[in-house]
Amino acid sequence: MNHRFILKPSGRLKILAAALHLAALSVCITAFYGWMMWAGLAAVLLSFAYAWQTADLRRKDAVIRIDIDLNNRASLLFRNAAEDQAAALCGASAVSRHALFLQWDTGSRKVWQAVFPDMLGRDDYRRLQVWARWHQTKENNRPSETGSKIT
Repeated sequence: MNHRFILKPSGRLKILAAALHLAALSVCITAFYGWMMWAGLAAVLLSFAYAWQTADLRRKDAVIRIDIDLNNRASLLFRNAAEDQAAALCGASAVSRHALFLQWDTGSRKVWQAVFPDMLGRDDYRRLQVWARWHQTKENNRPSETGSKIT
């Protein structure tokens, strides 16, 4: 069971971010006035820029690939990294058929990641969902201590 999941930006997440920020923008315009309105508008615009970068997987710490080896161990490729980094899925992860909210432990830090069905193909999303739900054992629930790359 050697799988490679290459993530692409989520269109659904972009639409959701845009809709929520437009709602916040309209609240700022209608509920506030003066300097509070301008400060709120600036905060909403900064928040939108951050959310769009996150949804588009452009941030340096964005996970762009997940590899699962034959021993059911995971490794992640971050946008700013040249090599995969061993990672273990933490118990705080939430798995549903509509979204996967995964918390990864790389040994040096914990990383949260949201995976939506439109970020992968239908079969790949199902495989990742099944792996996240059922293939966690005591042997693969922590990052490899022998090195950062899983082969």
